[in-house]
Amino acid sequence: MDQEFVEKKSVGKIIGIVSAIILSIGLIVTLFYYLFFMRITPTKYLEEVSKKTSNYVTDVIDIFSNFKTNHDLKTTKNKGTLKFNSEGSETEFLKDYTIDYNLITSYQEESSRLDLTLKEKDQDFLTSNFYLNKDSLYLKSDLYDKVIRLFKLDNSIFSSKDLVKETYTVNDLKVIIDKYLKYYFEALEEIDMKKEDISLSEVKYIYNLTDKNISRVENKFNELCSKDSKLNKIDTPKLGLTKISIEVTMNRFNKDISKIVITKDNKETNIIKVDKNKYEVNNEDKITIDKNKITYQDYDKETLSNTLEISKTKEEVRLKITTKDINMELSFKKENDTNLRIGLNLYNNSDVKTNIDLEFNDSSTNSKILATVANGSNKFGIEVNNTSSYVDDKVDSIDVTNAISIDDLTDTDTNKILENLFEKVLGSSLEDLIEDNSKV
Repeated sequence: MDQEFVEKKSVGKIIGIVSAIILSIGLIVTLFYYLFFMRITPTKYLEEVSKKTSNYVTDVIDIFSNFKTNHDLKTTKNKGTLKFNSEGSETEFLKDYTIDYNLITSYQEESSRLDLTLKEKDQDFLTSNFYLNKDSLYLKSDLYDKVIRLFKLDNSIFSSKDLVKETYTVNDLKVIIDKYLKYYFEALEEIDMKKEDISLSEVKYIYNLTDKNISRVENKFNELCSKDSKLNKIDTPKLGLTKISIEVTMNRFNKDISKIVITKDNKETNIIKVDKNKYEVNNEDKITIDKNKITYQDYDKETLSNTLEISKTKEEVRLKITTKDINMELSFKKENDTNLRIGLNLYNNSDVKTNIDLEFNDSSTNSKILATVANGSNKFGIEVNNTSSYVDDKVDSIDVTNAISIDDLTDTDTNKILENLFEKVLGSSLEDLIEDNSKV
């Protein structure tokens, strides 16, 4: 009797243990199903894409940190020199000439002045002063004894001064862009979305933007922006949405994307993973995604025709484009806490080369532009060295009381201007050029 009781008790324990195990497994399976099949929805994935996009963009903006736009209505000043670097019989004379310029603009005074001095062998050859007073542009020159009003603008360029009274820092810009992206992806939740479970490990998210939900997305976006204290002060870009369908197939556990199908205007684009970090577009173009670099290679019938490369580090962003005809490289580099350098190199197969180097800090900008065009033995080049700064200076006005409109110039006035110009040309390198061309 006692033995039978013990046996029954043991069996009861076993049943209890087995039941507990079954219940535990059921609970684990239910929890697993919830975590990986129910919780991860198309909306949740869209939120993750939003966060990753925002993080990437703000990381790029961090390179510009500690800089501000200085839109506090200070006077801006640009001063520099334009030189001609030329070789060959047809353009050699240009090496004798340089142009000095000085541009100063004041939003408070609603005026701007540009002084140009053309020099021949370091001697002043021709001087011109352009003066913009609110909505009218005037010219004062060595060639004429009166000030000429060139034209009147329909709207003054200074009419927007109330929009730039605030000083925006890079952090302000980060906040604005972050919110723009946040509201953009929130608005996209208005589109048609669904999920398809392909297998235990694979899932497909489908996003359809249609004529019916485009207006809902745009209205939602505009509503979110209008309620934001920062975005409602600026003109946010229009979304410009069109009908499109996107299908994303991925591993539900590690979010590893295996395939993306984009359908637009009845044209289907397939992006398929072929290796660890490599994808193919329609079995032709290639995309490589590394930790700090994205490369897109465009193929035309198995021949590489174009390459786009974007690389990013903590201190630098670099964009490189290579085509059959043009090579371009653009870089933004944070050199230290106060200096930012922007570089652009551009050249093509016709010996046209351009190099732009800009260096920024909180108070000024130094820039250098080199452009060269070669044609046989002749080379024509331009070099510009410029310094931009914010100053407390005022714009030196030009007396326009007795200015004459360009439309009111008589033939006598025009002839006098031409006569003064020819007097300038006589004895200069330009005279030799004119004589040589007249013999042709």
